[in-house]
Order: sequence, then C-alpha cells, then structure tokens
Amino acid sequence: MSSNAWKVSPLDEPAFNEALRRHGISSAVYLLPIGAKDMRAPHLEDEIYCVIEGQAKLKVNDQVRDISPGSILCVQASA
Repeated sequence: MSSNAWKVSPLDEPAFNEALRRHGISSAVYLLPIGAKDMRAPHLEDEIYCVIEGQAKLKVNDQVRDISPGSILCVQASA
C-alpha cells in the first residue's frame, strides 16, 4: 500500500461514516476539519481512536493528551 493511501482531503465540516454496527461492536470513520472541535457526546460503549493524519488534543475528564498520526487511544464508556 502506498504512503498516500490514507491521505484525507480537506473538509469544511465533520464527516461521520459508520461502517459496522452489530450487537456489542461498531466501527466508524470520523473526520474533523482543521480547527474543529469534536462535539460528540460520551457514549455507552468504549471507544478506540486511531489517528491517521493531523494533530489534536484529546481531553477525557481532566486529562489532556497530545495526539498525532499513529496514536491509538482507548476511551472508556461515558468518559
């Protein structure tokens, strides 16, 4: 796979595409434009974030983490 295979086109607004939803598991791709804030509410399920491109800060409760390409984060339900 080429290094450009996961390049993301610039966006004007957030994009969410759910790829799988079954009992006990779901999978989706969530793209945010530069400077956007994730306004999604905490979920009832645990979440895993895999960062493909860009830089961000992830705040969970009172803890803030810098994230960048290659970061993989697990956020517990309702956090």
